[in-house]
Amino acid sequence: DFPDEDVPDSETQKVLPEIAALTQEIEAHLNDNRRGERLRDGIHIAIVGAPNAGKSSLLNLLAKRDIAIVSPMAGTTRDVIEAHLDLGGYPVVLADTAGLRPEEIAEDGGHGSIESEGIRRALDRARNADLRLLVFDGTQETLSPHTLNLRDENSLIVFTKKDSKEFHGGEGLALSSTTGDGIDALLAALSEKITSLYALSR
Repeated sequence: DFPDEDVPDSETQKVLPEIAALTQEIEAHLNDNRRGERLRDGIHIAIVGAPNAGKSSLLNLLAKRDIAIVSPMAGTTRDVIEAHLDLGGYPVVLADTAGLRPEEIAEDGGHGSIESEGIRRALDRARNADLRLLVFDGTQETLSPHTLNLRDENSLIVFTKKDSKEFHGGEGLALSSTTGDGIDALLAALSEKITSLYALSR
C-alpha cells in the first residue's frame, strides 16, 4: 500500500533496529579480510621444510594418492605440486614445495638454477599461504632455521618419521607417513585452525 499521508514516526522507529542490523551485516561481509574469497577459491596450505623432511610423503598421505615423487635424493621436488582437498567441509589447496635451503640458490643461472627457482617458488608460496605446515625430520637433532623462520600464528609444526627408531620429535605434531600414525591428530589440528580463521564467513 502507498498511502497519501507520511509513514507515522512510530512505524519508522520499529524498522530502524532491523535496518541497523542489516547494515552491520553488510559491512561485516565487505570487511571480512577476503575470507569469502578464500572459501570460494580454496584455503591455501603450504607444506614447507628442508630437503628430505618428508613433505612429499605427507602430501601423498593427505591426498590419499601418489601425487608427488618421493625420493631420498635432495632436490627431487623442484616445482610446487598442488592437491585439492575437502577438509572438514572447507575447500583446501595443499601445496608441496621444494626443500628450503636458500644458501644453495644460484644467482648466475648456472648449474642448479632449476632447483634455485624451485626454492624461490617455495619461499614465495610459504609466505603467501593462508596456513603453513612446517615439516621437520623427527630423526634429526637440529631443526632447519630456514623453516623455523616461517613460524607464526598461522603455522603448525609437524615432525615426520615417527615410526623410526631414531625418532625423538619435539614440540609439535608427530606422525608417520608410512603407517599413518598421527595423521588424525594433524587433520584435527588443521580443521581447528581453519575453523577459527574462516568460520565467521560460512
